[in-house]
Amino acid sequence: METQNCWEPVINEKENIIKTFVKEALDSLEERLIRTAEGASDEYMVKLEEDEYAKAVKILTDTYAECPYVKHIQDALDKPDFIWDSLWP
Repeated sequence: METQNCWEPVINEKENIIKTFVKEALDSLEERLIRTAEGASDEYMVKLEEDEYAKAVKILTDTYAECPYVKHIQDALDKPDFIWDSLWP
């Protein structure tokens, strides 16, 4: 149990870095889409959304194929202490 306690601050810091990175990336994408939508027609926005969706699916598919563990990290982001909890059975 002592080993677990000495790693807790390090694991918590890494979890926070991952969560912050994901939140910043999503916020940036959302802000970009909002700025684009302000002066765009509905047809353009539908096309842009379809293109962005297709691009995101391709990136995720390629990433999951090359690094399958990333899917597990993504699935766990909403769980508190996801890295810490995964270390100890």
